[in-house]
Amino acid sequence: MNKYSKLLWALALAPAMVGCADDIDTTSGFEVEKPETLAQYEYLNSYGTLKSYLESASKASPDFKLGVALAADDYAKKGAVYMLANTNFMEMTAGNAMKYASIVGDDGSMNFGTVEQFIDNAKAANMSIYGHTLCWHEQQNLKWLNSLIADKEIPVDPDAPGQEVTVERRCIEVCSDDMVDAAWDTQFWIMTDATFAEGDKWELSMNVRATYEASIGTQTHKGAGEYLHWAGCGTVKFTPQWTEYKASGTMDASMAGGHSFAFNINDFAAANEYYFDDISLKINGVEMIKNSSCDDDNMKDNYIAKEKRGGMVPATFVDSYTELVSGNSIPLTPEEKAEALTNELERWIKGMMEACGGYVKAWDVVNEAVSGGPWGQRYELQSANNTDGADKKFFWRDYLGDDFVRIPVKFARQYFEEFGGNPADLKLFINDYNLESDWDDNQKLKSLIEWIARWESDGETVIDGIGTQMHVTYYMNPETQKSKEEHVVKMLELLASTGKLIKISELDMGIADAEGNSIKTADVTFEQQKAMAEYYKFIVTKYFEIIPAAQQYGITQWCITDSPDGSGWRAGEPVGLWDINYARKPAYGGFCDALSQQ
Repeated sequence: MNKYSKLLWALALAPAMVGCADDIDTTSGFEVEKPETLAQYEYLNSYGTLKSYLESASKASPDFKLGVALAADDYAKKGAVYMLANTNFMEMTAGNAMKYASIVGDDGSMNFGTVEQFIDNAKAANMSIYGHTLCWHEQQNLKWLNSLIADKEIPVDPDAPGQEVTVERRCIEVCSDDMVDAAWDTQFWIMTDATFAEGDKWELSMNVRATYEASIGTQTHKGAGEYLHWAGCGTVKFTPQWTEYKASGTMDASMAGGHSFAFNINDFAAANEYYFDDISLKINGVEMIKNSSCDDDNMKDNYIAKEKRGGMVPATFVDSYTELVSGNSIPLTPEEKAEALTNELERWIKGMMEACGGYVKAWDVVNEAVSGGPWGQRYELQSANNTDGADKKFFWRDYLGDDFVRIPVKFARQYFEEFGGNPADLKLFINDYNLESDWDDNQKLKSLIEWIARWESDGETVIDGIGTQMHVTYYMNPETQKSKEEHVVKMLELLASTGKLIKISELDMGIADAEGNSIKTADVTFEQQKAMAEYYKFIVTKYFEIIPAAQQYGITQWCITDSPDGSGWRAGEPVGLWDINYARKPAYGGFCDALSQQ
């Protein structure tokens, strides 16, 4: 039985990236058995470390950095993770440690201890750090942020608590029950006489409120209850205050034949009352709603409801409703909320730049700003109104508008310099996913490029680069794979045309069979691994081939080992350059082959 010491395998070891397996013990077991099939993998031992190919490169940009994503705490242990990162890579991205929710407590206190330790360790190892991320709608401390925009307390008699009052307003009321089965147990439909056709332009606006906050998903239906398409008109956020909801888009093939938008409003544990008013639905500019103001009790054709798991009936029109009015608070104005959140962004970014002391010179200043639609036109920005699970996220854009990008750019530059950084060294990136997508012919990237031009149109905001995440899949269907590769090339060409720095910021790869089903690690053959290696080689080679040297800023391998079963990121998929036991995979060789050509 052949055994290989860990020393022999040292360069084949790898940490589990935070999104894949934070809890892997990277220091256990200094000996591994040689499997029977090891012979076909032995060619991998001939490769050098990843970064060795760039240290002698002649064509790669001197500013290019080969990066790895890892957990800052793992790096701090100075064990296998530390060794692997230092040996194979030039730069590190902390998967979670530099995000808002990891630092800001429920009371607003900020703890940069892990960040400061990470920087100290990186300095000692002569490793650079890529900052991830200054502004994002996920991994935010919702309790603290929502407290900043909560109703403003005012002095009142302590014996005068809030009271229930009757508000006179003609509107539609739909009541849900305590959730038992599914979101569609209670529904509301906006019906039209039109038949939706592919390419139709639609515009929806309405005023909405609910007794309790809720984010509601929508669908496209034929008749009421005849499901057609899940996306509908986006996600609608309800609050105890009336708010205007607006959405627009272009009907795609999956919506063709529909007549209505459906609202699934039973997706919460507690009963709720939902209210709708001033409803307008235009198709190709033509109003489809006969009773937009909800004032005519005899004109209910456009509105159908199913309440509390009951039957479908014309929606209920009410002349009034009750709400709890607090005697000791008043809502903040939109201007007050914007001011409070601008101040918080400044406090947060100032604190981060002080903790980094000018050492972190490149950042995802805003992460995942662009949504996935509307199709056929420039995609909208991420918002609570167009994103699933909005109640678990915090959208700075919803309060700051377009300035939600300009503000962190401004503060990053201001405080980077104030705390010791050379302004010329700071590079700020907009980072996003699905930029290589073939299903929309790279429309998300085209939209992002348009948005960047809009943000920079103020003559002050400068965005230095674009990060493309590239959580890709190799497809065993040749036609599908060809399309994916063609759109990787299109993406790189579009990115190159911007003249900005370009970074592949989060590269990892799974594999799917001919039918498009994900293949788990345990079922992947050696030949399939070789195919994945060729795709890695293709991506990395095309990056250097298409992106001009002056724009090449780096490639970061995101999920460096295969993902364990039960992981929160691509669970059980062969997404790494190393396997779960830290042995090099053919993917490693493909990556090296591409780097060796530079």
